[in-house]
Amino acid sequence: MYSQTARFAGLKRWDVKQLRTLSWPQESRLLEPLARLAVRRSQPAPSAAPLGSISFNGSVTLRAGDRSIRGRTYLARSGDLVFSKIDARNGAIGIVPPSIDQLAFSSEYPIFDLTYVGALLPQYAALLLRTPIFLSQVEGLAAGHSGRKRVTPEDFLSLRVPVPDEDVQRSIVAEYEEKLESAMDRIGEVENIVPQASAEILDLLGISLDLRPSVGTRFTVQFSKLSTWSVRRTRSDLSGLSDELMCGYPVSRLGDPTVAAILRGVSKSPRNRPNRNARPYLRVANLQAGFIDLSDVRTIDVPEDAFESVRLHLDDVLVCRNNSLELVGKAALWRGQIGECTHDDHIFRVRVVGDTVTPRYLEAYINTPYAQAWLQSRAQVTTNLAGIPGSALADLPIPIPDHAVQLKVESLYQTALDTYAATVDQAYQTLEKARSLAASKVSSVKPRTLR
Repeated sequence: MYSQTARFAGLKRWDVKQLRTLSWPQESRLLEPLARLAVRRSQPAPSAAPLGSISFNGSVTLRAGDRSIRGRTYLARSGDLVFSKIDARNGAIGIVPPSIDQLAFSSEYPIFDLTYVGALLPQYAALLLRTPIFLSQVEGLAAGHSGRKRVTPEDFLSLRVPVPDEDVQRSIVAEYEEKLESAMDRIGEVENIVPQASAEILDLLGISLDLRPSVGTRFTVQFSKLSTWSVRRTRSDLSGLSDELMCGYPVSRLGDPTVAAILRGVSKSPRNRPNRNARPYLRVANLQAGFIDLSDVRTIDVPEDAFESVRLHLDDVLVCRNNSLELVGKAALWRGQIGECTHDDHIFRVRVVGDTVTPRYLEAYINTPYAQAWLQSRAQVTTNLAGIPGSALADLPIPIPDHAVQLKVESLYQTALDTYAATVDQAYQTLEKARSLAASKVSSVKPRTLR
């Protein structure tokens, strides 16, 4: 049980969160309000400026897809501080990186110029914004109705932070960036290991990448040879991704009753919000090629009498049904990490029937460049979303080698995955230690007094 007492005169707001926010160890009189360090930028963004996005980890990037927003947008430049009024409490606060010259944000994303005053280096500010103390104080500012709590620019600028000498800022940033570069180098050493294994698998199956020569933007084709009224599909057919697969083994279809069953998940709606029958479920955010990320698993309500039909079974192969075009078709094997688990309808589950193929072989094959290109060429694409029809997944050509070859395919793919995962895990552990050390140093700096 958590309990705390506070003097009524010391309360700024009748809010429990205010009592639980963390405080800087420095004396309050030595801290500077952000209003003295940042200047609000309200310059309209040019029409050509790309839209920006801020994730909960503070990274500022280009918004995915060709999305547009209604109303006026405002310009953010490299080094500017930006936050989301709604999601600042979740960590959506960051610095526009040096690699991005300009971004456009709606009025829901206040923008601040740090260079005008020059007391905070943007790289140092990026570390300061991720400290537990600062994030705790931002969370304490959020006010409003449940689920729509906002942080106002005025409240944000009222926060006070320690500002050390510029040399101290540069030293902390340099140490962090050195560790960051080392971790990224380690990841770079293995980033091609899985694609290389996939290329070896295609060679082993007798599928030549030469089947897919590039087709120019302009091309002609006889009307009688069109398989569907789609430029993208026709281009893929001409590139060797037609319905007939040429390889060194017999070919079947994924939806063949002797190969696998293709099953759907739970359709989300207001009626199945978590309740008495809450079950963990997987979303496309949890699904990556060869991996299932369980760091953020949510729940959905599925009654007992309906759960068996959507329950995940050991060795089901999960395939991304809806996402951006480059992500649809990604597959990962379910290894029973969570009991009583299901998935939403943006994911297919492929369940092997009989012993024609093994689940691990299917996972490896579906993630090969050939199968991925085949599926993506048959995806139905709208402005912001691509989706693979169940019929297209069922039609995916599957080579059926003997089990010795399937085991070799499994081994090639799993060895590459294990090597990649182990290296990335070590690199991220190094990064977490670097972030923790930087946060500790930022939180304990000796402040200087601004003139």
